Amino acid sequence: MGQSQYSSIVDKAIDDAQLVKNSQENWNVLLKGKYFTLSAKPYNKTEKQILKLEGNIPAQVNQVVEYFFNNYESIKNNREQCEVFESLEVIDSDTKVTVFKLKPMQDGHRIESLNIIHKKKINQNQVLIVNAHLDDHPKMPKNSNITRIENIINGIFLKESNSTNTFMEGYFLNDPKVPIPPQLIPQLTQSFLQSYEKDVESILQKK
Repeated sequence: MGQSQYSSIVDKAIDDAQLVKNSQENWNVLLKGKYFTLSAKPYNKTEKQILKLEGNIPAQVNQVVEYFFNNYESIKNNREQCEVFESLEVIDSDTKVTVFKLKPMQDGHRIESLNIIHKKKINQNQVLIVNAHLDDHPKMPKNSNITRIENIINGIFLKESNSTNTFMEGYFLNDPKVPIPPQLIPQLTQSFLQSYEKDVESILQKK
């Protein structure tokens, strides 16, 4: 895939994240943790929910950006069901192709996500990191036995509050075509929040 095709995918992911960020109505708080509040609202009148994660991280913004853009090992370890999270290709200093694989399900079924991660400076004090869905890659051809899910929206806005604090505002929506059993939603929601709480602890350990 050429640079222009990567760019168009990234540009759409940036536009989608900013569009959701600008729509601040009808968010319902689901959970509160030590660092973050997790909220949700329906996605385009479907049963699927867009998640919003917001809170303060007591670290410099460049440290937080570095963590979410480059620290694959810690991010993997902080997600209980993640088996692999790694870079497949470095496109430029702000853009990479990554793969995220979940551990096998109880029935042996496997799920993965192929993305372009890109960081963009929005203004002097704010950086946006998006994970944009990539359909295919030479190093990661499609496998009919593995479900490849799509990040519809995955954007983290990181804003410098002051020299020692960063305000994080993240928006997340996975593939609406993949059904989630209702009885698993509370457990998955709790796990989602806990993974980002652990990320903050990992960032603080590296200060």
